[in-house]
Amino acid sequence: MTRYMCSARIDERGRIAGGKSGDQSGEEVMVQPYYDFRRDGYTCVALRYEGDDKYAVRNRSIKANVRGANADLVGYDQGQRSTFYAAMRKLGWKLANIAKTGTCETDCSQYQGTCSNIARLPILSKAQAIPADVYTGNMRSYFERVGYKVVSGINWSTGAGLRAGDVLVRHQASRGLGHTAMYIGTKPSGSLYVDTYKVIKTRYLYANPKKQLTKRKKKSKKGATLKYLHKKSGNWRYVEYGGVKGWVYNGGKTKAIKVKSYA
Repeated sequence: MTRYMCSARIDERGRIAGGKSGDQSGEEVMVQPYYDFRRDGYTCVALRYEGDDKYAVRNRSIKANVRGANADLVGYDQGQRSTFYAAMRKLGWKLANIAKTGTCETDCSQYQGTCSNIARLPILSKAQAIPADVYTGNMRSYFERVGYKVVSGINWSTGAGLRAGDVLVRHQASRGLGHTAMYIGTKPSGSLYVDTYKVIKTRYLYANPKKQLTKRKKKSKKGATLKYLHKKSGNWRYVEYGGVKGWVYNGGKTKAIKVKSYA
């Protein structure tokens, strides 16, 4: 199984500043296979968003990272690192507007800060934005302020224990050096979390993950959209529909509901 990560890396000449605007090589900002992120003498942490709408935010973070990498509009240049940030701020932090920035520049930390602001747009206020002066030395404190938490139990050599959307940060305070990337899962396009289920045929929400006719809570008709609450038991899924929370069956020869990821 291949794991993937995304980051702003280096300019088209292998330098940190002075290149042409935009991704000239296709590898200045890119998706690549995961590698052991640790370095001797560096502090290394993984930050996972656990704030409001956490699965939606993680998905938009992944999409922002991948779209920015694939657009080839965003290049790497520490001398002009704020131009991608400034463009997206001017364009309202909207995910679709990554394609409208024109050629611009970033570096590893501003790229993740910008993508986090894009991801949190629906809940974003001025006080919650990651500031433009973000760098690997202050990333942890900035990200923790807006709902990210440090993850323990990571096998850094293999990436086991990471979840898609985790922000990886390493920093060496004595030299002011560091790097950051986002772990995006086992697909180069990003592994997205389930958002909703679409009902194929009539289903009922139950109080427990078991068909008990006397415990029916709500009827969901064909075409209804059920919000997944990220709890499951066998083929049962815990969902919300019409303001009611309950368990719905998603198994058998013909599955009752189809998965839809966040847009």
